[in-house]
Amino acid sequence: MSETTQEALEQILSLATGENSGNDSHPNSSYLKLPGNKKRIAGNIAKIAKQLIEVQFYKHHTAKYNKTIYIEPFLGSGSVLFEIKKQKLFKQYLGSDKDAELINILIVTRDNKEELVRQLNSLIIRLKKTQPYTLFGEIRDVYRAGIEDNTKRAAAALFLNRTTYNGLWPRISNPGPVINWHFPTKSTIYKTSNLLQNVELKVSNYKEVISAATKNSIIYIDPPYLTTNNVNYPSVFYIKDHIDLLGRILQAAARRAGVIATLEGTPWFERAYGSFCSLERFSWYTTAGRRKGRPGLQAAGLLATSIPFNNKGRGGGRNWISMQLFKRKTL
Repeated sequence: MSETTQEALEQILSLATGENSGNDSHPNSSYLKLPGNKKRIAGNIAKIAKQLIEVQFYKHHTAKYNKTIYIEPFLGSGSVLFEIKKQKLFKQYLGSDKDAELINILIVTRDNKEELVRQLNSLIIRLKKTQPYTLFGEIRDVYRAGIEDNTKRAAAALFLNRTTYNGLWPRISNPGPVINWHFPTKSTIYKTSNLLQNVELKVSNYKEVISAATKNSIIYIDPPYLTTNNVNYPSVFYIKDHIDLLGRILQAAARRAGVIATLEGTPWFERAYGSFCSLERFSWYTTAGRRKGRPGLQAAGLLATSIPFNNKGRGGGRNWISMQLFKRKTL
């Protein structure tokens, strides 16, 4: 075992033994490691959500802060939800995802954080006696075979999420380099649990969740990209699904729900959402391909924010949201 790998293992084990319980072992990482998460721009999205509340709801006298509802039908790692919850922008929060394993991790984190920490640490401490990749294979095989206890399954899934290459559990079978194995500390799990209090979490597709949006709601959508469907997601999201999603977003906007969307930066999405949203291109550097001394790969997309519908159901003109929040230098 190389010296670098041994140092990485010692740092990992310090979490399980309580020596590193106060600080996150990798503070710049998301709680869940998933490709395409919007942690780097979550703060910008939260600022836009606040402006959307102030202008759309207060201007039209349809709601106040104590009645607003935040809805996120493609929850994923929850980076945007966590940032918005930190700022206490809404009275109610609803997060859903089709991936039952993601939702199970978050529900267990919210409702049973002490046992989750204990179960995760019991897996990490096994690294004292077992080679890292051997342990990964053992946990992966048990996880795939099925674990009935929700907390034990969440701990195993969280372990695999933080050790599998690029977080693509359980769709990919290979572990990432040990030096990149970073687990959330007890402090991080407890803080995440606190943020998830009073958040409704459910396994559902986008159709049911968006249909619940009313004039007091703001919906944030970050649907799967067409160009990465077969790599990053457990099930394919076809163009017909995007068309159906667009129709449901239009219906929600007609009910005076606010809409914020981060979309794939292609002409199709620009045409589809440009008819009723203000669009702005943005870019950021991802962690993929990042090496010492150089940034990761540059990702680009479209930010769409809804325009209030007038009484005739037509767009009311240019959006009021300040796009200065999304200047490239801020990302």
